[in-house]
Amino acid sequence: MTKSGKSLDDLRIELDAIDDAMHDLIMRRAGVVEQVSAAKEHSGGRGVLRPGREARILRRLVERHSGAFPVASVVRIWRELISASVGMQTRFSAGVFRPEPDPGYWDLAREQFGIYAPMTGFASADTALAAVRAGDITVAVLPMPGAGEDGGWWTGMCAGNEDGAPQIIWHLPFTGFASGPSVKHEALVVGLSAQEDSGDDHSLFVFEARAAGGIADLIAGLKAADLVPVTWRSQEMGDASLVLVVLEGFIDPGDARLGTAVADGAVVHGLGGYPVPFAADALRHAAE
Repeated sequence: MTKSGKSLDDLRIELDAIDDAMHDLIMRRAGVVEQVSAAKEHSGGRGVLRPGREARILRRLVERHSGAFPVASVVRIWRELISASVGMQTRFSAGVFRPEPDPGYWDLAREQFGIYAPMTGFASADTALAAVRAGDITVAVLPMPGAGEDGGWWTGMCAGNEDGAPQIIWHLPFTGFASGPSVKHEALVVGLSAQEDSGDDHSLFVFEARAAGGIADLIAGLKAADLVPVTWRSQEMGDASLVLVVLEGFIDPGDARLGTAVADGAVVHGLGGYPVPFAADALRHAAE
């Protein structure tokens, strides 16, 4: 007998019953997902990729979690549930920057999009971005700006800000930790979905300016306009400078502060944004 007064056989029977109940709920959840998908088609609603909503779901679960079961495992379970739900609603596929022989970005993508998500490797970031633009893949997992020869792919997103253009929608690893070859990697995910407010976000903008003054004046102007730069990176493009700035918060491209923050003649390109990932150690132990 155990401390609870139940035999091991009784406990195993109880576990089997719990497994059946969990399975029933998963099947019930799938049925609701089918209804959501039908409702979106009927109403012309948003696409199935909802980074902001996914972030809110996972943050809520982490906040309410208690007990000995690892919270990281809870997040892993729900990542698979969410990925499977996306696959039920669309022909999802991920293109992954995969320079040989480095599998790190591939592992980040697998962690985010699930064990069964179709993925294709691309030798260059530019070709992966072009595949998203052409509709050949749903998302592209690309290196962080400035990371090696392929780190300048973001400049190709400044050519058009029209509706439906590719946008940055995730930062990986979202769960705050990585393992194996991916442990030293970070990536941005580009897709055709629009950024949405998750409650804790970063927004990305490119400022194109020909006037003198440099990055210091730009950053000072952003701060004076009550915008908070997190990081920034510049690249020379002919006689103009492109400065990629990550701003704190969910910033709409039409926000008037963006125009007042830069010198006359500057051009602003909105590249999307992403929910702020979990802190590096946030999921390494159960929430108290």
